[in-house]
Amino acid sequence: MSLSTNNALNLLSAYDSSSDGSEEEIPGPKVSVKRPLPNCAESGNCFQNKKLATNDIRRLPPPTALLELFKDDIPDQVKDSEADHSGRVRSFPHERGNWASYVYISVDASSSIESFIDLVCTTCDPSLNLQRSNDLHISVTKTVILKHHWIDSISSSIQDIACSVKRFPICLGDIRVYTNEEQTRTFIGIVVTAGKENLTKLVARLDQVLSDFRLPPFYEEASFHLSIASCVGNHINSLKSHLPKLQTSLEMFIHGHPLEWGINVEALHFRTGNKYFSFKLMY
Repeated sequence: MSLSTNNALNLLSAYDSSSDGSEEEIPGPKVSVKRPLPNCAESGNCFQNKKLATNDIRRLPPPTALLELFKDDIPDQVKDSEADHSGRVRSFPHERGNWASYVYISVDASSSIESFIDLVCTTCDPSLNLQRSNDLHISVTKTVILKHHWIDSISSSIQDIACSVKRFPICLGDIRVYTNEEQTRTFIGIVVTAGKENLTKLVARLDQVLSDFRLPPFYEEASFHLSIASCVGNHINSLKSHLPKLQTSLEMFIHGHPLEWGINVEALHFRTGNKYFSFKLMY
């Protein structure tokens, strides 16, 4: 055994001896300096008091300035209900950071177009619960999913396209029935019959922007159209039975007010999540 170890043991022995001697030298009862624990058996509320104390600790909300800093970068979680979207069903689940997006041409409906939409909704089978479209537009991309950090780059590219394309006219002329890719909804649309060449060139440039992010292009056999009404489910056969009569009515409307069925394409509109962009075309 080493000398240092012997010294340590001797010191411990001396401490024990002195401690024992101290207790013998001091007369009277021993007094403990430790506080006694509360008698939980008698009070019965030790755990309850601890629980109450824990519950009193409340989380403070994040500073308002911090929330304002990130409000545009972190979208709120959305819980969809069919009732909130006229029975429409998402073709993809909502996920934080994923933004449903598409590019389109907005259409301000003339009185003749509005009257024809009313006719369509009242003529078709009432059991289909056909609902008129409130946001009239002609899509020039599919609805795609964007990551939030892509939005600035894609919107800038769309703006570049808009700034290099001259405004052009299109005309509506035929009526047709469509379904979405999932066949969860059926649409009645009025087809673009003049100006398709300009729309095709526009779509080709937009497809190139989307391909840079590995997003799907527009439909290979594009049928540019204005959706005017829709219903839940696949009801193509039922609605097609109304097409001959509706086509005749459409031709009468166009013959009576031909100028109201022409549309000047003056801007590209880009909607992504709750953000909206509008880019004017060249004069």
